[in-house]
Amino acid sequence: MTRLKFDTELHAVRDIFVEMSTIVTDMVLTAVEAAITEDPELAAQVVTRDEELDNLEEAAMRKVTDLVVLQAPVSKDARFLMASLAVVGELEQAGDDAVKLARRVRKIGAHFPAEFRMPLGALAESVVQMIHDVVVLVEHFDDDEAQRIIDSDGQIDGAYKQARTRVFELIEGGQDFDRQMLRTIEIFHSLEHVADHAVEIARRMRKFHAGIALAPQ
Repeated sequence: MTRLKFDTELHAVRDIFVEMSTIVTDMVLTAVEAAITEDPELAAQVVTRDEELDNLEEAAMRKVTDLVVLQAPVSKDARFLMASLAVVGELEQAGDDAVKLARRVRKIGAHFPAEFRMPLGALAESVVQMIHDVVVLVEHFDDDEAQRIIDSDGQIDGAYKQARTRVFELIEGGQDFDRQMLRTIEIFHSLEHVADHAVEIARRMRKFHAGIALAPQ
């Protein structure tokens, strides 16, 4: 395989995880819209997209395996291929959490508390931005940007904990639909888990680029 062909295949792998990230963000936004608008059909659409992510992950794994077998890459290329597998794996798991989010939205039905709609929407926007930023990071690595993404996880966790605390306050105050209120926590928690995968990608890319810096020339 020529170097030009190899680079073309590497770009094809990159294209896969960019496509996966787009699907994940669409799934997250659709699931959150389903909660806010109390539309179970939207949530059902999210669940059906999980197969797309699984197929893309398998396609990426096949491409990486073929490149390793046919090209026997060394040093930077080999590490990038392994990092790519980690990226698509994390994105696939982020999709799984988006599916959990959608399923929990379907269970809560028309009982998603009105006061949590804006906080959920704001948290979703932050999570989607993290996914976008981390995909850009894979393409154009910057250590400071990687650290910023990692640090932003604290804000996501804080938003989730704030919602959880408020739910418990409402339950203790005699709020009806205790089970539905607990499902509200689960919805926020699923969203927080999606962000965790973006953070893990940033951490893996830092390790990948540190390996390049330390590798012998």
